[in-house]
Amino acid sequence: MPKHEPTRCSPAPSHPSGHLHVTPLVQPHPRRTDSPGLLRPASVDWEDIRTFVEVVATGSFFEAALVLDVNPATVSRRIARLEEAAGMMLFERTGAGAALRSEVQELAEVAVRARREAGDFVDVLHSFRLSRGDVRIKATERVYNYILTPLMTGVPMGPLQDVMTRRPELLMPGIRLVSAEVGGQAEISLVWSAPGEMPDAEPDDKVRRLASLRYGIFYTGSYFKSGRPVPRVLEDLVQSHSLVSLPRIYGTESSTAWGRWYDVVDRAKEPVAVVEWASVSERLVMSGSALALLPVYTPCLHPSLRELRLEDEPIHLDLWKVIRHGAERRADVRAVSDKLVQAFAEVDWETTPVAPGSDAQRELAAS
Repeated sequence: MPKHEPTRCSPAPSHPSGHLHVTPLVQPHPRRTDSPGLLRPASVDWEDIRTFVEVVATGSFFEAALVLDVNPATVSRRIARLEEAAGMMLFERTGAGAALRSEVQELAEVAVRARREAGDFVDVLHSFRLSRGDVRIKATERVYNYILTPLMTGVPMGPLQDVMTRRPELLMPGIRLVSAEVGGQAEISLVWSAPGEMPDAEPDDKVRRLASLRYGIFYTGSYFKSGRPVPRVLEDLVQSHSLVSLPRIYGTESSTAWGRWYDVVDRAKEPVAVVEWASVSERLVMSGSALALLPVYTPCLHPSLRELRLEDEPIHLDLWKVIRHGAERRADVRAVSDKLVQAFAEVDWETTPVAPGSDAQRELAAS
Protein backbone atom coordinates (compact mmCIF):
# COMPACT_ATOMS: atom_id res chain seq x y z
CA MET A 1 0.00 0.00 0.00
CA PRO A 2 1.23 3.48 -0.70
CA LYS A 3 2.51 5.37 2.30
CA HIS A 4 0.57 8.43 3.38
CA GLU A 5 1.94 11.56 5.01
CA PRO A 6 1.28 11.65 8.74
CA THR A 7 -1.74 13.80 9.56
CA ARG A 8 -2.86 15.98 12.42
CA CYS A 9 -6.58 15.90 13.18
CA SER A 10 -8.48 18.73 14.75
CA PRO A 11 -12.22 19.28 14.93
CA ALA A 12 -13.64 22.14 12.91
CA PRO A 13 -16.63 23.20 14.97
CA SER A 14 -17.74 25.72 12.42
CA HIS A 15 -18.39 22.99 9.88
CA PRO A 16 -22.06 21.94 10.04
CA SER A 17 -21.33 18.27 9.32
CA GLY A 18 -18.87 17.97 12.19
CA HIS A 19 -16.34 16.35 9.83
CA LEU A 20 -12.71 16.38 10.87
CA HIS A 21 -10.35 18.94 9.31
CA VAL A 22 -7.18 17.21 8.14
CA THR A 23 -3.90 19.24 8.01
CA PRO A 24 -0.68 17.70 6.61
CA LEU A 25 2.32 18.02 8.88
CA VAL A 26 4.83 20.35 7.19
CA GLN A 27 8.43 20.31 8.39
CA PRO A 28 9.87 23.88 8.86
CA HIS A 29 12.73 24.98 6.66
CA PRO A 30 16.03 24.36 8.41
CA ARG A 31 17.80 27.42 9.83
CA ARG A 32 21.05 28.38 8.15
CA THR A 33 23.02 27.14 11.11
CA ASP A 34 21.20 23.79 10.92
CA SER A 35 22.12 23.27 7.29
CA PRO A 36 24.77 20.67 6.54
CA GLY A 37 28.26 22.04 5.95
CA LEU A 38 27.66 25.46 7.57
CA LEU A 39 29.71 26.51 10.60
CA ARG A 40 27.74 27.24 13.74
CA PRO A 41 28.81 30.59 15.25
CA ALA A 42 28.90 29.01 18.71
CA SER A 43 31.66 26.69 17.54
CA VAL A 44 34.14 29.59 17.14
CA ASP A 45 35.67 30.86 20.35
CA TRP A 46 35.89 34.63 20.77
CA GLU A 47 39.51 34.33 21.91
CA ASP A 48 40.31 32.65 18.60
CA ILE A 49 38.95 35.68 16.73
CA ARG A 50 40.94 38.08 18.93
CA THR A 51 44.06 36.04 18.30
CA PHE A 52 43.45 36.04 14.54
CA VAL A 53 43.12 39.85 14.55
CA GLU A 54 46.36 40.30 16.51
CA VAL A 55 48.31 37.98 14.22
CA VAL A 56 47.05 39.98 11.24
CA ALA A 57 48.00 43.25 12.95
CA THR A 58 51.47 42.17 14.11
CA GLY A 59 52.35 39.75 11.30
CA SER A 60 53.78 37.36 13.87
CA PHE A 61 52.53 34.59 16.14
CA PHE A 62 55.15 35.57 18.71
CA GLU A 63 54.25 39.27 18.69
CA ALA A 64 50.55 38.43 18.92
CA ALA A 65 51.30 36.30 21.97
CA LEU A 66 53.02 39.28 23.62
CA VAL A 67 50.04 41.54 22.92
CA LEU A 68 47.57 38.97 24.25
CA ASP A 69 49.83 37.99 27.16
CA VAL A 70 49.63 34.28 26.32
CA ASN A 71 52.09 31.56 25.34
CA PRO A 72 53.01 31.41 21.61
CA ALA A 73 51.80 27.80 21.61
CA THR A 74 48.35 29.10 22.60
CA VAL A 75 48.35 31.41 19.59
CA SER A 76 49.32 28.54 17.28
CA ARG A 77 46.58 26.34 18.74
CA ARG A 78 43.90 28.99 18.29
CA ILE A 79 44.89 29.72 14.70
CA ALA A 80 44.95 25.98 13.98
CA ARG A 81 41.35 25.71 15.16
CA LEU A 82 40.27 28.51 12.80
CA GLU A 83 42.17 26.93 9.91
CA GLU A 84 40.50 23.60 10.60
CA ALA A 85 37.10 25.31 10.53
CA ALA A 86 38.00 27.10 7.27
CA GLY A 87 39.48 24.00 5.69
CA MET A 88 42.51 25.95 4.51
CA MET A 89 45.61 27.75 5.71
CA LEU A 90 44.92 31.37 6.72
CA PHE A 91 48.57 32.47 6.97
CA GLU A 92 51.75 31.82 5.07
CA ARG A 93 54.35 30.89 7.69
CA THR A 94 57.76 32.39 6.96
CA GLY A 95 60.93 32.91 8.90
CA ALA A 96 59.97 36.56 9.27
CA GLY A 97 56.54 35.84 10.69
CA ALA A 98 53.03 35.10 9.40
CA ALA A 99 51.58 36.77 6.29
CA LEU A 100 47.83 36.79 5.70
CA ARG A 101 46.89 34.98 2.50
CA SER A 102 45.28 37.26 -0.06
CA GLU A 103 42.08 35.21 -0.31
CA VAL A 104 41.53 35.64 3.44
CA GLN A 105 41.52 39.46 3.40
CA GLU A 106 37.73 39.66 3.66
CA LEU A 107 37.79 37.41 6.72
CA ALA A 108 40.33 39.72 8.36
CA GLU A 109 38.12 42.76 7.72
CA VAL A 110 35.13 40.98 9.25
CA ALA A 111 37.20 39.96 12.28
CA VAL A 112 38.36 43.56 12.85
CA ARG A 113 34.75 44.76 12.70
CA ALA A 114 33.71 42.02 15.11
CA ARG A 115 36.35 43.08 17.62
CA ARG A 116 35.30 46.72 17.33
CA GLU A 117 31.64 45.83 17.80
CA ALA A 118 32.52 43.68 20.80
CA GLY A 119 34.27 46.71 22.28
CA ASP A 120 31.17 48.80 21.56
CA PHE A 121 29.08 46.17 23.34
CA VAL A 122 31.27 46.47 26.44
CA ASP A 123 31.10 50.29 26.30
CA VAL A 124 27.30 50.25 26.12
CA LEU A 125 27.14 47.67 28.88
CA HIS A 126 29.29 49.81 31.16
CA SER A 127 27.37 52.95 30.19
CA PHE A 128 24.29 51.65 32.04
CA ARG A 129 26.26 51.74 35.28
CA LEU A 130 28.13 54.95 34.49
CA SER A 131 24.95 56.83 33.53
CA ARG A 132 24.03 56.90 37.22
CA GLY A 133 27.10 59.07 37.97
CA ASP A 134 28.20 62.56 37.08
CA VAL A 135 29.47 63.50 33.63
CA ARG A 136 33.20 64.16 33.96
CA ILE A 137 34.76 67.03 31.98
CA LYS A 138 38.54 67.42 31.76
CA ALA A 139 40.03 70.85 31.05
CA THR A 140 43.04 73.05 31.70
CA GLU A 141 43.07 75.27 34.79
CA ARG A 142 41.74 78.50 33.27
CA VAL A 143 38.84 76.77 31.48
CA TYR A 144 38.22 74.63 34.57
CA ASN A 145 38.05 77.63 36.94
CA TYR A 146 36.57 80.44 34.88
CA ILE A 147 34.17 78.67 32.50
CA LEU A 148 33.18 75.23 33.80
CA THR A 149 33.02 76.00 37.52
CA PRO A 150 30.47 78.82 37.01
CA LEU A 151 28.38 76.56 34.78
CA MET A 152 28.44 73.89 37.48
CA THR A 153 27.79 76.12 40.51
CA GLY A 154 25.59 78.82 38.97
CA VAL A 155 27.86 81.61 40.27
CA PRO A 156 27.86 84.34 37.55
CA MET A 157 31.50 85.09 36.79
CA GLY A 158 33.94 85.04 33.91
CA PRO A 159 33.15 85.19 30.20
CA LEU A 160 29.86 83.28 30.56
CA GLN A 161 28.31 85.44 33.29
CA ASP A 162 25.93 87.19 30.89
CA VAL A 163 25.03 83.89 29.24
CA MET A 164 24.16 82.38 32.63
CA THR A 165 21.79 85.28 33.31
CA ARG A 166 20.07 85.04 29.93
CA ARG A 167 20.17 81.25 29.56
CA PRO A 168 19.90 79.61 33.01
CA GLU A 169 18.86 76.37 31.31
CA LEU A 170 22.48 75.94 30.21
CA LEU A 171 23.71 75.41 33.79
CA MET A 172 25.23 71.97 34.40
CA PRO A 173 24.97 70.99 38.07
CA GLY A 174 25.48 67.31 37.18
CA ILE A 175 29.09 67.57 36.00
CA ARG A 176 32.32 66.67 37.75
CA LEU A 177 35.51 68.52 36.82
CA VAL A 178 38.84 66.83 36.12
CA SER A 179 42.07 68.82 35.92
CA ALA A 180 44.05 68.27 32.71
CA GLU A 181 47.21 69.25 34.59
CA VAL A 182 46.65 66.55 37.24
CA GLY A 183 45.19 63.96 34.86
CA GLY A 184 42.34 61.48 35.09
CA GLN A 185 39.57 59.90 33.01
CA ALA A 186 36.62 61.89 31.67
CA GLU A 187 33.74 61.43 29.26
CA ILE A 188 34.36 64.88 27.72
CA SER A 189 37.69 66.69 27.35
CA LEU A 190 38.19 70.31 26.33
CA VAL A 191 41.40 70.36 24.30
CA TRP A 192 43.46 73.18 22.77
CA SER A 193 44.95 73.24 19.29
CA ALA A 194 46.56 75.72 16.93
CA PRO A 195 44.03 77.49 14.66
CA GLY A 196 42.79 75.25 11.88
CA GLU A 197 44.45 72.13 13.28
CA MET A 198 42.67 69.09 14.69
CA PRO A 199 43.07 68.37 18.41
CA ASP A 200 44.84 65.38 19.90
CA ALA A 201 42.15 62.66 19.97
CA GLU A 202 41.60 58.99 19.27
CA PRO A 203 40.24 58.00 15.82
CA ASP A 204 36.81 57.02 17.19
CA ASP A 205 36.37 60.04 19.50
CA LYS A 206 33.76 62.64 18.60
CA VAL A 207 35.30 66.10 18.19
CA ARG A 208 33.80 69.54 17.63
CA ARG A 209 35.33 73.01 17.84
CA LEU A 210 33.75 75.16 20.53
CA ALA A 211 35.58 78.45 20.01
CA SER A 212 38.51 80.26 18.45
CA LEU A 213 39.85 82.29 21.36
CA ARG A 214 42.02 85.39 20.92
CA TYR A 215 44.90 86.13 23.28
CA GLY A 216 46.57 89.46 24.01
CA ILE A 217 49.40 90.98 26.06
CA PHE A 218 47.99 92.37 29.32
CA TYR A 219 49.32 94.85 31.87
CA THR A 220 48.22 97.25 34.63
CA GLY A 221 48.92 101.00 34.58
CA SER A 222 51.57 100.78 37.30
CA TYR A 223 53.78 98.59 35.09
CA PHE A 224 54.80 101.52 32.86
CA LYS A 225 55.27 104.06 35.66
CA SER A 226 58.88 102.94 36.05
CA GLY A 227 59.62 104.33 32.57
CA ARG A 228 59.55 101.10 30.56
CA PRO A 229 59.01 101.72 26.81
CA VAL A 230 55.58 100.98 25.39
CA PRO A 231 55.91 98.11 22.91
CA ARG A 232 54.38 98.45 19.45
CA VAL A 233 54.95 94.86 18.24
CA LEU A 234 55.55 91.53 19.95
CA GLU A 235 59.25 91.63 19.13
CA ASP A 236 59.63 94.74 21.32
CA LEU A 237 58.95 92.56 24.38
CA VAL A 238 62.35 90.88 23.98
CA GLN A 239 64.03 94.08 25.20
CA SER A 240 63.48 95.82 28.56
CA HIS A 241 60.36 93.98 29.68
CA SER A 242 59.50 91.62 32.50
CA LEU A 243 57.40 88.67 31.32
CA VAL A 244 55.49 85.85 33.02
CA SER A 245 54.44 82.75 31.08
CA LEU A 246 52.85 79.35 31.46
CA PRO A 247 54.92 76.32 30.41
CA ARG A 248 54.51 75.18 26.84
CA ILE A 249 51.11 73.56 26.28
CA TYR A 250 50.97 70.60 23.90
CA GLY A 251 49.35 71.55 20.61
CA THR A 252 49.92 75.29 20.99
CA GLU A 253 53.51 75.63 19.72
CA SER A 254 52.61 76.54 16.13
CA SER A 255 53.57 80.00 14.84
CA THR A 256 49.86 80.57 14.21
CA ALA A 257 49.19 79.96 17.91
CA TRP A 258 51.44 80.57 20.92
CA GLY A 259 54.63 79.85 18.99
CA ARG A 260 55.43 83.55 18.56
CA TRP A 261 54.98 84.16 22.30
CA TYR A 262 57.21 81.18 23.18
CA ASP A 263 59.87 82.59 20.84
CA VAL A 264 59.80 85.95 22.62
CA VAL A 265 59.98 84.22 26.02
CA ASP A 266 63.00 82.18 24.89
CA ARG A 267 64.90 85.30 23.73
CA ALA A 268 63.84 87.77 26.43
CA LYS A 269 66.74 89.77 27.89
CA GLU A 270 65.20 89.91 31.36
CA PRO A 271 64.53 86.69 33.34
CA VAL A 272 61.07 85.23 32.58
CA ALA A 273 58.90 83.85 35.39
CA VAL A 274 57.51 80.51 34.14
CA VAL A 275 54.63 79.47 36.43
CA GLU A 276 52.47 76.36 36.44
CA TRP A 277 49.14 78.02 37.13
CA ALA A 278 47.31 80.71 35.16
CA SER A 279 46.04 82.32 38.37
CA VAL A 280 49.64 82.98 39.44
CA SER A 281 50.49 84.71 36.14
CA GLU A 282 47.38 86.89 36.51
CA ARG A 283 48.35 87.94 40.03
CA LEU A 284 51.86 88.91 38.86
CA VAL A 285 50.39 91.06 36.09
CA MET A 286 47.92 92.68 38.52
CA SER A 287 50.83 93.54 40.83
CA GLY A 288 52.30 95.66 38.04
CA SER A 289 55.51 93.61 37.90
CA ALA A 290 55.10 91.79 34.56
CA LEU A 291 53.34 91.43 31.22
CA ALA A 292 51.62 88.19 30.20
CA LEU A 293 49.81 86.57 27.29
CA LEU A 294 46.23 86.12 28.53
CA PRO A 295 42.81 85.36 26.98
CA VAL A 296 40.84 88.44 25.99
CA TYR A 297 38.08 87.70 28.52
CA THR A 298 40.50 88.17 31.47
CA PRO A 299 39.22 91.72 32.31
CA CYS A 300 35.86 90.08 33.13
CA LEU A 301 37.65 88.60 36.12
CA HIS A 302 40.21 91.34 36.82
CA PRO A 303 38.90 94.74 35.63
CA SER A 304 42.23 96.46 36.37
CA LEU A 305 43.92 94.57 33.52
CA ARG A 306 44.36 96.27 30.14
CA GLU A 307 45.39 94.90 26.77
CA LEU A 308 48.32 96.32 24.80
CA ARG A 309 47.25 97.13 21.24
CA LEU A 310 50.09 95.63 19.22
CA GLU A 311 50.45 95.86 15.45
CA ASP A 312 51.10 92.13 14.99
CA GLU A 313 48.62 89.61 13.69
CA PRO A 314 46.43 88.43 16.61
CA ILE A 315 47.22 85.22 18.48
CA HIS A 316 44.50 82.57 18.67
CA LEU A 317 43.93 79.09 20.03
CA ASP A 318 41.07 76.77 19.11
CA LEU A 319 39.21 75.00 21.90
CA TRP A 320 37.68 71.62 21.04
CA LYS A 321 35.16 69.37 22.71
CA VAL A 322 36.31 65.74 22.55
CA ILE A 323 33.85 63.02 23.61
CA ARG A 324 35.53 59.72 24.41
CA HIS A 325 34.54 56.85 22.14
CA GLY A 326 31.40 55.17 23.45
CA ALA A 327 30.53 57.94 25.93
CA GLU A 328 28.27 59.66 23.37
CA ARG A 329 25.78 56.81 23.83
CA ARG A 330 24.93 58.18 27.26
CA ALA A 331 21.98 60.57 27.19
CA ASP A 332 23.43 62.68 30.01
CA VAL A 333 26.74 63.06 28.14
CA ARG A 334 24.91 64.17 25.00
CA ALA A 335 22.88 66.68 27.02
CA VAL A 336 26.01 68.22 28.60
CA SER A 337 27.73 68.26 25.20
CA ASP A 338 24.83 70.17 23.63
CA LYS A 339 24.84 72.71 26.47
CA LEU A 340 28.57 73.32 26.03
CA VAL A 341 28.08 74.02 22.32
CA GLN A 342 25.23 76.45 23.01
CA ALA A 343 27.01 78.23 25.87
CA PHE A 344 30.24 78.80 23.93
CA ALA A 345 28.31 80.01 20.87
CA GLU A 346 26.83 82.85 22.97
CA VAL A 347 30.21 84.49 23.72
CA ASP A 348 32.37 86.88 21.69
CA TRP A 349 35.81 85.28 22.11
CA GLU A 350 37.52 87.92 19.95
CA THR A 351 36.85 91.20 21.76
CA THR A 352 38.39 92.44 25.02
CA PRO A 353 35.56 93.52 27.35
CA VAL A 354 36.97 96.92 28.44
CA ALA A 355 35.73 100.46 28.12
CA PRO A 356 36.75 102.39 24.97
CA GLY A 357 39.94 104.39 25.28
CA SER A 358 41.49 102.25 28.02
CA ASP A 359 44.27 100.64 25.99
CA ALA A 360 47.93 101.22 26.88
CA GLN A 361 48.75 103.85 24.29
CA ARG A 362 45.80 106.07 25.17
CA GLU A 363 46.35 105.80 28.92
CA LEU A 364 50.06 106.50 28.62
CA ALA A 365 49.52 109.43 26.30
CA ALA A 366 47.13 111.00 28.83
CA SER A 367 49.50 110.53 31.77
